[in-house]
Amino acid sequence: MSHENAEQKNTQANKPQHPFLMRIILTLATTHDRYLAQISSTGTQDSILAQTESRHRAHAASLLNEKLSLPILPQDRDALWAAAAMLGISVITSIQASVPECWPLKITPAEPETIFLQWMDFSINKKAIWDATDPLRPESIFHELADDYRKFMAPPNTCRVDEIAKKFVDLCGFEDCATESNPYFKAVSILTQIRNLGNGHRSRPETLCASGIVPRDLRFIGFMEPEFKALLIERDVRALLILAYWYAPLSQCVWWMAGRAQTECQAICLYLERNCGDGLVVELLNVVREKCGLVAGIRDSRLTDAVDSKWLEM
Repeated sequence: MSHENAEQKNTQANKPQHPFLMRIILTLATTHDRYLAQISSTGTQDSILAQTESRHRAHAASLLNEKLSLPILPQDRDALWAAAAMLGISVITSIQASVPECWPLKITPAEPETIFLQWMDFSINKKAIWDATDPLRPESIFHELADDYRKFMAPPNTCRVDEIAKKFVDLCGFEDCATESNPYFKAVSILTQIRNLGNGHRSRPETLCASGIVPRDLRFIGFMEPEFKALLIERDVRALLILAYWYAPLSQCVWWMAGRAQTECQAICLYLERNCGDGLVVELLNVVREKCGLVAGIRDSRLTDAVDSKWLEM
């Protein structure tokens, strides 16, 4: 065998079996490096890493789309689902704006409002990749997680109006019209279940970083109805407040979720403070402001306990 042929054979042997998966792993590794740079205040390095991360993410998305455009082979199924799940995390982390530059505070003609909510679309569209790859099949490496997956992928139950906190019932007018036609109802119903916001709940919320809490929370996005998202695009006051209630506790959660949750939650709070004087909205907003860190000293355990108490007594 010639030296050239040997080199070609060695190159082929070491070629990644799933380039799209390798690229998204590189994306997440760079994302975490950027996160570490942010908390250590190395701004220049943060900017360089952000550019590298964006290139990796774009390349990963391109490779993944190319693979999905072809018939899916059995040996590719698990890699495709793993890549989709990790790309979903990467998309969530892809916020780099400061609060004053963040949606919904700042909108420019060159950046339509829909672009700021595109990360939600990927979370919703992952369902198509789930259906195509079937991670619950017996031979899948994800089969051991089948019970957890079934729980998190199953459509959420619908709350009765009397199970929802009275202030949200009043805010959204659930008693004044058929709940099935109310664009806020499904979002508030899911929020009630994942945030313990309903009437009668008085136990302290679960620790958000506990296993399974973040997948449970992402059901709010995964099962979001188009009508509710349209209201967010319009910067509807009630829809924004509901989204802020979903975001607020996540601002103290896992690293890849906390950045977007805190930045956009604070931006929503400031936007509503400037543009809405409704007493009920202001009252509900005060709880969110404390949760997402707009009130100094929120990390103090005594304040956190007080906020958690308010969170449940609505």
